Amino acid sequence: MRRDYSPIYRGVKLVSSIYESYRDALQAEEPVVLATVIEGKNVGSKLLVFGNENIEGSLGSSELDRVVSRDALGIMALMVKPDKMT
Repeated sequence: MRRDYSPIYRGVKLVSSIYESYRDALQAEEPVVLATVIEGKNVGSKLLVFGNENIEGSLGSSELDRVVSRDALGIMALMVKPDKMT
């Protein structure tokens, strides 16, 4: 049986998944950055950037995702020991 979830439900499910991934990374002491849009068109959109360069979610624009990911990785590189960035 196929279920068609409303956009609101899908959004809640995605945010829940991002928070679960964020929690798991923090518990494993892995470098991670959670970025959230706080103003503008996509308020509340989230992007999770991991130290291994994987990402989860979106801020609503591929260009914004790219720039925020690049900056997040740069910040993590300054703050985290190199052995934790794998």
